[in-house]
Amino acid sequence: MDPVGCSWNRFKESYADAAKKAVGFKKKKTKKWLSAETWARIEARRKVKEKMLNTKSSRQIERTQQEYKIKDREVKRSARQNKRNFIKKLASEAEETEEEKEFYTVYKITKQLCGNNSSNGMPVKDN
Repeated sequence: MDPVGCSWNRFKESYADAAKKAVGFKKKKTKKWLSAETWARIEARRKVKEKMLNTKSSRQIERTQQEYKIKDREVKRSARQNKRNFIKKLASEAEETEEEKEFYTVYKITKQLCGNNSSNGMPVKDN
């Protein structure tokens, strides 16, 4: 291998290792309000989609597309129901804390319901 390519690979690997140690990987954000049942339905839908993409015959593709539509409706319906229940729970919690005069908690819940969640983010580790 040529000396330029070899030194480039070493630089690239060391840069990637340093970034991995200092910053880390981006964490997958999960919705707090989705239930385990909904996650199971999402996995089932994902498997049907993989099956649909790997199928060759047109008849088989049509069948899996119909199955995928059904699974997709189930997932969306379940997610909507979970979100409604989550919002109702937060609203009732806000009402209870308002009666107890805990206004900071009411403020946090109201901010969460409005969707104005501004997090400060994680600082980069000092290495």
